[in-house]
Amino acid sequence: MRLQLISDLHTEFYLAPLEFCSDIQIAPDLDFLVIAGDLVVPPRQSLDVVRDIVCHFGRQARHVIYTEGNHEFYG
Repeated sequence: MRLQLISDLHTEFYLAPLEFCSDIQIAPDLDFLVIAGDLVVPPRQSLDVVRDIVCHFGRQARHVIYTEGNHEFYG
């Protein structure tokens, strides 16, 4: 089983958050990608940006576990 953990990417601080996310090194052939919070801030980012970021990481592993951090609730 292959698992990778990422957290605290704080994409709300980047002018091109999807480009930033594309630069994150994700191991190939993952069974699980765990995103442990502070990925997006829906009140401060457009729904299109949030969707694109979540979909981007959703394609990186067979299963994705996403837990919200405190920044997801800002605003």
